[in-house]
Amino acid sequence: MKKKFTLITLLLLITIGSFAVAKAATNTIGKVIGQVYSTDIITYIDKSPIQSANIGGRTMIAAEDMKDFGFDVKWDPEARRLDITFPEIYIIKGKVIIPDAKVAPKGGVKVTISAWINPNSDPSLILSGYFPMFVREVECVIPEGQSSVNYRIGVPKSMPYNDDLGFRYISNYVLLYRYEYYIGDFKAQHGSWRQGYLDMSTGDKENVDYVLENIRLN
Repeated sequence: MKKKFTLITLLLLITIGSFAVAKAATNTIGKVIGQVYSTDIITYIDKSPIQSANIGGRTMIAAEDMKDFGFDVKWDPEARRLDITFPEIYIIKGKVIIPDAKVAPKGGVKVTISAWINPNSDPSLILSGYFPMFVREVECVIPEGQSSVNYRIGVPKSMPYNDDLGFRYISNYVLLYRYEYYIGDFKAQHGSWRQGYLDMSTGDKENVDYVLENIRLN
């Protein structure tokens, strides 16, 4: 059976796991305290999969792997201490708009907004050369009879990225908008890249609006 863990649940598991490790600290160092098994459980951090394993009936992840999700992971070999710090989050917000004085049909328009790292330093290059890496996602709905909805999505100030140019921390993002709605019994679905470039190293971004140019309501 496959399970999806939210970030809050995952951090709770880490906290519980930390307590268990502290309790086991009285044991002899190097003593076997559990068996590691492969698992069919898929663990997610903010909807991105991370490798996990089954240890004594618990789903565990490697703390070091959390670096790949924007967390600050620091190991102090002298103190034998490992610190995991939640990344600094900046906010992108704006509106999703239906143009030409049109309004959302019955059931509204469901919009999914994903933030992706843009590894290209040139703002004019969004997909050229390397495929962006998924970071965050939010959903919102333009209510029936209305023409817009506000959205808000948080992204790390920078994320680790490893490609042909080597390991880098990237603060450039693009947003992918997908949306769907019903015309009678027909479900229409659309998706397109926002042709924009967001450098989050300079702080929060406001008024990042998106117009649903391809929507067909008649």
